[in-house]
Formats: sequence, structure tokens, C-alpha cells
Amino acid sequence: MSDNSSPTPYPGIDTSAPLRRDFTFTTKRAGATLTMRVEAASWGYPNWGLQIGVSIDDGGKTRHNSTGARRPDLPFEKATVGDALALFESVGIVPCRTCGAPAFDPDTSITNRAGECESCFLERIDRDFERQMLPSRIRELKAELQRAVDHKAKGFTHRLLAMIHPQAGGDDYLVEFFTKKEPTPAEIEKLLKKRRSAVLNDYRLTQLDILQTSLQEALAKAEADKVTFAAEKTEARKVAAKAARDAKKAIGAAAKTPGKARSPKAPARAGKPPQGDQGDAS
Repeated sequence: MSDNSSPTPYPGIDTSAPLRRDFTFTTKRAGATLTMRVEAASWGYPNWGLQIGVSIDDGGKTRHNSTGARRPDLPFEKATVGDALALFESVGIVPCRTCGAPAFDPDTSITNRAGECESCFLERIDRDFERQMLPSRIRELKAELQRAVDHKAKGFTHRLLAMIHPQAGGDDYLVEFFTKKEPTPAEIEKLLKKRRSAVLNDYRLTQLDILQTSLQEALAKAEADKVTFAAEKTEARKVAAKAARDAKKAIGAAAKTPGKARSPKAPARAGKPPQGDQGDAS
């Protein structure tokens, strides 16, 4: 349940005063420091109504840790300080469903965090993105490793990975060269000039022995992450299934509680009207 226990009334604040664009208010609630501000949309869009932003001070761990609340029925020009504070009080704070830190109640604010604090939300979407990209990451690592192995078998000793910045403009692009000896900086510049690159020092030179080891380690980690993600998915399914079973049991228990549910009426016998209160007929 949301915690809306800010101290009221507000000492030293005239709640009947017209609301100013630069009005802000900071208070502590549910173990968090909350700051309210008036959003520019309140006066920037016709018929938008009053909108406020509310932020949680998380010690600088995240760049964005805020939400909003809106009253479309109240024009900014008619809003008072008390109206803004009342809207602020409606924004609930709940424990993060992942770590327990203060988070915004999704039922009382404009947010897509679904009851998570900002840190957990960002960590989850980063991990979701990593999970989605992992199959292509593994394919790329395998192909890169195979190229290194093949060229090493042919007597090549180094790989040059360079970013080409076209002199004529357009998108930059990456090129890969393999050499049978370590090239000098002058030789690399000459090579990049042939590619008509405007930048001649945007490259990375690696010995194939070192590159092969590095790619093998990266591939091993990616394969391990694949196993971890699969286990997490299985565990998430188990948790969801258990929650569904618990909900079903709770519904069944509520239905059996006296006074909470009625037994269905028996069907009326043929030739007789149904028994009970059937209302009037005209």
C-alpha cells in the first residue's frame, strides 16, 4: 500500500496563494526525500491542466528518478499552491518489488516502472537487452574467432581493426586487416589513406595469439550467460505459476467464506414461477 504520510498542514506556506511556475516543495516520506515541481506542460499546452513532477533523491545513483501526476480538469491559471500540494500528496510511495527501496506507486502516478525503483528498473532493462542480443553476440564471437584461427594457420601474426572516416563524408565504417608482421604506424597510415579516411589514427592493432585468447574467454562468458539466462527464465516461470496457483486458492477460499458468496439458485420447476425476489412485471 502507498505511503502518503507527508506532514500536513504546511507550516509557512500559504496554500491559498496562486500557483507559480517556479514553485517547488521538498519533504520526507516513507524513508525517501521527495521533491515536487510544476511541469511546463501545465501552461505550455491548451486545456492540459495542472501537471506536477515528483522526484526521489536516491543519492545520485540514477540520472532520472521521477514521475508525474496530472489534473486535466484544473487549468494552471486557476490552480493554487494547495491544489499542487494535494496532487503531490496523491503520489504514493511503495517498497520496490525487487529490492525494497522507495519506489513510485504505479496506481497513483504517471510511470512505467511498475513498482520498481529506478536502479532496479534500469538493471532489468539492461539485462533484458543483453539477453535479447546474446544469440547474435555468440554468433559474432564464433565468426571472429574462426577468422583469427584461419589467418593464424596461414601465417598471419596481427589483426588491424580500423574505423574509416570517409573524406567525402557519409557514415563511418569498420574494416579488418590481417598482416604477416607487425606494421609500423607509417604503414598503417598509408593503408588508411588508400581507403580515403580523413582520420588516420582510429585503429587497434592486436597480436593474433592475444586476440585468440581474448575471443575464447569472451565466448566462454557468453555461453555461461546463456545458461544463466535460461535458468532465470525457468525460475521466473515457476514463480509466475506459483503466484497463479496461490491466487486461485485465495479465490476459492473467499468463495467458501460465509457471507462472501452465495450458492446458485436451484432452477425453477416447470409450471411454477422462480422463487425469490424477481421484481415487478407490468
